[in-house]
Order: sequence, then structure tokens, then C-alpha cells
Amino acid sequence: MFGILCFKGLEPLKKQEDSYSIDICRMNFVAQKIRLAIIWRGFAVVKVIKSFIFLMFLVFYIPQFALACDPEPGPQHFVSPSIENPPLSTGYFEVHNTLNGLPCNQIRCLSTASEGPLLVGTDGGGLMVYENNSWLSFSPTSTPPFPAKTVSTVIEEAGNTWLAGTPDGLVRISHKNGWSFEKILLQGPLSRNILFLSKDHEDLLAGTDNGAGAIGGNMEMPFRMADGMLVTGFSCGTPWKESQLFGGGQGVFRVQSESLFPLRPDNIDLGWVQAFAKLGEILLIGGSKGLFRLDKTEAVTTALPDVWITALGAMPGLTDIPSDQPNHSLDVNEMKSFFDMAVASPSLSGAVVESGEYKKIMDRIEAMLPWFNNPANYSSPDWPKKSNEYFELMEEVAKFAGKPVAAVPLLKGVWIGMQEDGLILYSTDGQRRHFTRENSKLPSNRISAITTDDTGETWIGTTDAGLLRYCKYKLSDNKAQVTVWSGEVQVLKNVADRLFIGTKANGLLVFDPRTLEQKGSYSSLTHPGFHKRVTGLTLDPKGSLWVSGDAGVWRIDASGVKGFGVKDGLSSGTIEAIESDADGRIFAVGQPTNGKGFLSEQIMQFDGTHFISYSRDNVKAILELPPASAAQGLKGLGLRDTYVRNFDVKHASMSLALYEKPDVLVHANALLGITAYLLIGTREGQLAIFDGEGFKPLSKNGPGIFGPIIGLARRPNGDHLIIGEQGIVLFNGENYTKIPQLASPSGAIWQDLTADDLNTDLFWAAFRTEGGKDGGVALYQNGGWQMFPHPTPVKKVAVADPYIFLAEPTKVIRRLK
Repeated sequence: MFGILCFKGLEPLKKQEDSYSIDICRMNFVAQKIRLAIIWRGFAVVKVIKSFIFLMFLVFYIPQFALACDPEPGPQHFVSPSIENPPLSTGYFEVHNTLNGLPCNQIRCLSTASEGPLLVGTDGGGLMVYENNSWLSFSPTSTPPFPAKTVSTVIEEAGNTWLAGTPDGLVRISHKNGWSFEKILLQGPLSRNILFLSKDHEDLLAGTDNGAGAIGGNMEMPFRMADGMLVTGFSCGTPWKESQLFGGGQGVFRVQSESLFPLRPDNIDLGWVQAFAKLGEILLIGGSKGLFRLDKTEAVTTALPDVWITALGAMPGLTDIPSDQPNHSLDVNEMKSFFDMAVASPSLSGAVVESGEYKKIMDRIEAMLPWFNNPANYSSPDWPKKSNEYFELMEEVAKFAGKPVAAVPLLKGVWIGMQEDGLILYSTDGQRRHFTRENSKLPSNRISAITTDDTGETWIGTTDAGLLRYCKYKLSDNKAQVTVWSGEVQVLKNVADRLFIGTKANGLLVFDPRTLEQKGSYSSLTHPGFHKRVTGLTLDPKGSLWVSGDAGVWRIDASGVKGFGVKDGLSSGTIEAIESDADGRIFAVGQPTNGKGFLSEQIMQFDGTHFISYSRDNVKAILELPPASAAQGLKGLGLRDTYVRNFDVKHASMSLALYEKPDVLVHANALLGITAYLLIGTREGQLAIFDGEGFKPLSKNGPGIFGPIIGLARRPNGDHLIIGEQGIVLFNGENYTKIPQLASPSGAIWQDLTADDLNTDLFWAAFRTEGGKDGGVALYQNGGWQMFPHPTPVKKVAVADPYIFLAEPTKVIRRLK
């Protein structure tokens, strides 16, 4: 008994795991000494021992329970997160795969990044084109048909025309009057299986599975192999020093007098060469034995040994692999172009230019320019901080022009794709980053193609899981917005590719987020008794949609539409929130009597037919059932074999007394179902958990004060998001990280939060200004906000690529992302 009491009393202490273990050991030691004393002295000491146990209970247990009701987070309650993401503070990662509109996941090649459409060759899915934020797919069965299922290489030929190499020859692609495709019948001895194409001035170079050569018109001019060598295939090529280089299964070959001669660097085995990238007078060679550097003297050195490299992408303007010393020289021209664009904006009137506020901002910007133009500062550790300040000022200038300015420059450098080990970036900020499927948004560790442009925007193709895009994030101009629905909105969510609008007086509406066609309507007119005011919705693992509101809870699924009310176990007619977890449990939050109450009386769980309250009276009633029924009832509520704690049935009276702190009366309004516990938020700004043992408020020492809690969410990496009107907090299961407030407007009041659908580790937040006349949305990534102002307060936000939906006070609008 003594050991049990001490253990339970010490579990929630405000201590680190090590000290926690020491105290448990100390208590076990004391208990052991007591057992020995009992054996040694006999039953005469029993009364003394009982008195000592009671005394220790008073000393240890009761004071610690006071702390247990207000615990700090720690390993005793929470599950640690998974791998951290690579440290990136700028740029936005989009994942494109078949789950969000990409026609095929098997990527073979990419056209050079440019202002026009991106062409993507696939293995089995034909040709894909990305244009105007959407994907097109062409194959032998499409209209118009593309003459091959597999595209191994694609390059730009001229304006609006490209050439594609396929296993069945060459195809010309045109985009002058729609998309058209012409198969070119080549004459010559080369294989029809074209593995790569490259251009050298007017010459078109081609590599196939049994040779390489030049193509003129429809004629092939093969290069002879020196010394009668046999080569299995050529998979890459590039112009180099008034000649051409080809890479393949036997290394690198140079063209001399229309013959191919092997390049054999001393004591270096390049392996199977699959990629080249030019950096001024340096050529990077990617092979199965590593990354190599060929300089203008023809010397070959090893840059990255013992990795199998399949793709390279070097940003134009680089002259070598970035070192570990920061060099931001490439950012200077970009910063100047942003400055010129803002100053020359035709929407800047003379009155604006002459205004004192505008001049004050411009004076600050111009005062910063000499520092950025000084090469001595290119490696300064102050560069990130000062450049962020510069672009924040540029955003202020953009407000005068009525349009956004591009965000902080992307990371620039050399991207290295590997056969099985993901992606490496050598960047000009002096860092080397290794991206994998496990620590980033990279959808696969098998990289097949990379293309990057002079701004740093980069596309990465994988052999089996689609594409990753690294880009800046800009919202479209306000003129592109469309009104989706007019009225007051309580809930706005994109779920299973449908936009759900929960209204204040018209029930629930369902739209296709792309066509804006209304797909459903649920109200008291269509389904008698349904909500007028919707407060929440959630989709359970079985695909059923649960909707809370002023008419209890309703379930919508393939079997029909069914309502649940007070007669079905709900504590009140109006339900504040609804939540489902990964295990299929459904939780509902009822309204407390007199505005505040015990958490246990406000929260219910669905048992398959009814809702069951977590109230202390209900738990007591379950305990009075026969043992088998009681065990089943406790497990159904998660009090046994469910969460990180178990209700102590052997000491039921004491456990009931400790089930909930007696003086904490709050109004619950947000839930987050986690495998290890149920996280609860309240209008008073209090966080609490139900961990299987009882309801426990969390200490405010960690997160601080963030005002009424309006939402809880979980990111794919395991972090929890807690949003209150006055602040947002990240919680990784053990520690809190306060998200900085917006720099401008400084009085922003948060209204809603949602994850981004192309990069779910990022999130959007809606806000209104303190005066309530306007607001906006902001995108958060790795310590910083990108803010997009809006002329009215934004109550709710939802995203469905390529769109973002905003709920204004009287309507829902859609804007292009």
C-alpha cells in the first residue's frame, strides 16, 4: 500500500525524468526497509507501521497531488515527437503526388525551370505538364495523344517547343495553339531508346542505350567508340570546353574528331555517371561512386565520396560548390530588383510618394543598401536578420502599391539527388542540409531528376512518390477572388476534397472547392431537426462525418443522416465541439450549466449507439456494475488499457476523489484526440488533459497566457498547435514553443488555424485587427510569418490547392494561392 501511494503521488511531480526515477528508487528502498522491519520484529510493530504509512501519506501524497493537478508537461504524460525537420527559415515546400492531383508518381525527367510550363516525363504515365497551378496529362490514350508511355528526357528546343526522348524515339512538343505532338522518324544506326538529350549551340546531342551521337534534322550521326570499347548506354551529356562530354555505365567520355575517348582521372573511379552540372568553369560529375569536381585544368577531385548520385541541380550564377563560409552575393541582385519593382510601381501616386510615412520607410531601406552591397558583409552572421528586416520593410512599401512583394529570397546552391539516400543541399548560407523522407517533406528517398532556376525555385522528382517543389509563397491579387457563399460562417473546413461551410443560421453546406458546385445541403428544411447553427465537424476513420451544433450531434455517412440528442446521452442540446481520434473514438463537448462547470461533466464519448458522460457520477455508476460489465464500461471511456494512465479500480474511492480537481470550473470548447491522452482547451485559456486516470489542468508556466482557446490541431511531425486569441503555441509533447506575434499589425487577434494541404507541417492562421475593421491571413514556417492583409476581418480559413478560402463576416470568398 505504501509503495503504491508513494508512486502515484510522485508521478506528476514537476521534475525531469532522471530525478523522477531517483525518487521512485528512494521510495522503493524505504518500503523495502519497512518490510524487513516487519519480518524482524513481528506483528508487534504493525500499528506503528500503519501510523508511519499514514504519516508518510500526509507528508508526500497530499502535497504532491496539489502539484499533480497543475502539472508541467513531461515524459510521464506525453509522447515525444518524431524526427525534427531540417532547419529552413525561408521558402515553401509543396508535395505533388497522386493524392493531390498529380497524374503519375513515377518521375523520370524534368524540363529546365523557366517562366513557362514545366514538362515532366514519367515512367509509364506519359508526359505531364504543370501550368497555371494545375496538371495536364498526355499519353497514347489522351486527347491529343502523346506517342509514348515513358519519357526519359525533355529539353527546350525554342520558344514554346520542346523535344522529348522516349524508348521509341524522338517527339517534338508544341504549345502554340494548344498542345500538339509530332513523332520524328530518325534515320541512322543509333538505338530508338533515347536516354538523354542536350543542346550545344545548334547541335542536338543524344545518348541511347547502345551509343551516342548528334542529330541533325532527322539524321543520326553516331560517335565512334575509341579502342573498340563497348558501352552499355549513355545517360547524360553536356557541352564542355569546345567539345562534349557523355556519361554512362563506364564513366565519362569526351568527343574528339567524332570519336568517344574515356576520361580516366588518376586513381579515381567515377562509377556509373548519371548527372552533370555546370558551375562557371567547374563541372560537377555525379556517379555511383560519389560527387566529383572537374576544373578548367582538367583535374578531377572528389567532392562527396561513397554516395550514389542520380541527379544534380545547380542554381545559375554559382561558380563552385558553396563552402562552409556564407556567401550571399547572389541575393544582392534579387534584393535590388525588388526595390526597383516597388519604387517603379505604377499604382504609387504622387501623394503617396510624398507622404511622410512612405518617405520614412524608404529612408530606412536606402540606409540599409550600402551594407548589403558591401562584399565584406556577404558572409556576415547578421545577414539573415538584416535581410528579414529589409523584406519586412519592402512589404510595408508594397502596401502603398496595393500588391505583395516577393518574400525573403530562397536558399540558393547545389542540390544533389541520390539513389536511395534522399537529397543534399550545399547552400550559400554556409550550411549543408540532408533531406530525407523521414525528416522533411521529401516524399521518397529515391531521386530521379532536379531542375532549379536563378531565383532558387527547385523541382525534385522521385522514382516512386511524385514531386517536391521548393518555392516562394505568394497569394494572388485580391481581384482574383470569387464569392462562394453569402452569410455568417461558424466553421470552414476542407475535408476529403470537399469544402464544408458550417453556417450560423443555415445548417451545413458542401461545395466542390475547384468548380464551386454545391454538392450538398443539410438543414432543418432538408433533414428535420438538423442544426441551424453548426459549431464543428470531424471525419472519423470509417469515413463518417460528425457535425455538432445547436441540435446536438449528427452523423452523415453512406447509411444516411442520423441525429443524437439529450435522449441519446448528450449533456445538453447545444454541442460546442466534436472530435474524432485515430482509433475511431468520437468525443463531444456540451454546454456547462451557468456558463462554467467541471470538464468531466461537459465531455462525452460515443459508444456505438449512445454518448456516455465522463462525469464522476457516471464513473461511480459504472464501478457499481458487476465486475465484467464495470471493466468493459471503464475501458469504453478510456479509463482502462487506453491511455498512458489507468483508473485504479483497487482503490476506487480514492481514485474517484482524485478524478478531477474540485475547484476548477471552466467552459470547454476545443478537443484534440491523441493516442496517449485527450487534450482539452477552454474559453478561459486553460489547457487540460484526460489521461485515463482523470482530468488534470496543465500549468500555465510553460505556454504562458494566450487568451480564450479557439482551436487545437496536430501536425504530422507530432507537434500540437494551440491557438488562442492572444497567441499560438507549439507543443511537442514535452516543451512549449511560443510562436511570435505578427510584427504588423501588432494588435492582431487570432481567429482560426489550419494546416497547408501541400505542406502539412506549415499552417495558416486567420486574424482580425484589434479595431475589428480589417484582418488577414498569415503563413507560418520555421520561426517566421508571411502575412497577407485583407480589407475585412477573417474569421475562418481553409485551403484546397491551388485555392485558399476566407470567411469574412458576411461571406466566404476564394482566392488563388
